[in-house]
Parts: sequence; structure tokens; C-alpha cells
Amino acid sequence: LYELNLYLLVISLNYILISCLITNKCNRITRLSNKQTISMVQKATLNPNTLWQIGLTFKKSGQMTSRVAIRVRFVDDINYEPPQGRIFIEDDFNGIIKVDDNGYSGIWTLSEDKNDRKDGLWIWGLFEEPKYPYLYFYLDVFDTYYSDNGDEKPIYPGETIPNNRIYFRFDHAIDKRIGVTLENGEMTYKLSEYVNADPFGVGGKVDVGDVVSAGIVNIAPFFQEAAVKE
Repeated sequence: LYELNLYLLVISLNYILISCLITNKCNRITRLSNKQTISMVQKATLNPNTLWQIGLTFKKSGQMTSRVAIRVRFVDDINYEPPQGRIFIEDDFNGIIKVDDNGYSGIWTLSEDKNDRKDGLWIWGLFEEPKYPYLYFYLDVFDTYYSDNGDEKPIYPGETIPNNRIYFRFDHAIDKRIGVTLENGEMTYKLSEYVNADPFGVGGKVDVGDVVSAGIVNIAPFFQEAAVKE
């Protein structure tokens, strides 16, 4: 009986030892897997290294009139403050964007809130918020686009876009893990209405037209390949 108990005790100890070894190995594999996953996360940037996909849903009176998608790169001008640059159109799936001979359309800049200057208090060092909480840019567009079956259709049936220009604003922040984040997008166009700058007409004319919502816009970095850290 004593030998039997001793035999059972040895078996139990071996089982516990093997279980511990397996558990530690699994935990190590899990940690390595987590490290590899973290290393595969690419950081989004506002420079040519990051390709951004933009979805544009045009609306009129609350009803969708058209939906298109493009991919762009924010090409930064070196050593400019605030950060700014041009927008390179990488892919225009619906032929909606007007570009120059080099494939650029529009200008981007980081900024404080242009409609609320109190956000500029960071200049005086009163707050530790990001310097530039907003991204502003515009794109020059045609009045028509090509649908998936190749038909040319108007963006807004029976109407054109004033000055063929769409304006955008996004909340801008930088996350330590994933880089630049752009959220809460606004897409607008500006109606043209010119008036004299002063009663005597000496100061020329200014455009006081209303800003109108053009629809809904979303943006996200488009990573074609994940970078694996050795």
C-alpha cells in the first residue's frame, strides 16, 4: 500500500510539473504574439508615407445623390508652421477630382478652429492641448462623376457646385500607438454672394455667401501591407 501511494504521488507531481511547463510556454507564446501584433501596427501620418481613403456621400435636402471614393496622400511642405502642404490624388475611382499636370488637387493645413479664435489660447501657453486640433483642406471637383457601370452622372441633379470646390474639416489628434487620427469630418461648399467691402466701394468686393453642407465624409488610413518588425 505504501509503494502504491508513493507511485501515485510521483505521477501527480509529474502531472503538475508538465502542466506548469505547458502553461508557461503558452503564456510566452501569447506574449510574443501580442508583441508581434503591436509591431505590425503602422502609424498614420500627414505626409506621403500614409495613403488615406476618403469616402464622399453627397446629399441634397437630406437625400443621398451620389457616393464616391478616392485615395490621397497629404504631401507636407518641409519646415512650415503650421504644418501644411498639397494633396496628391493617388486613386480617383469615379473621376470626380480635378488635378493639375502632376496629379495634385487642393491645399491642406493644420489649424486652430477658424470659426472660434478662443481655441488659439495655446499660443500663450495657457493650455497643454495639441497645437492644431483641426485639419482643413479643399479639393477641386467636377460637377459629374462616373458610376460603377461607367455612366456619367451629376453629383447634384440639376445643379452645379459653386466654384467647383469642396471644403473639408476634421478633428485632428495624434495617438501614441496609431499616429494621426482624423474624426468628425465636415464636407461643405460655399455659395457665392459678392458685396462691396465698404459703402463707397473703395475696398473692392468680398464673398459673403453661405456655407452649405455637401453631405457626409469619412476618412481612414489605407495600409496595403503590414510592416512586421524582426
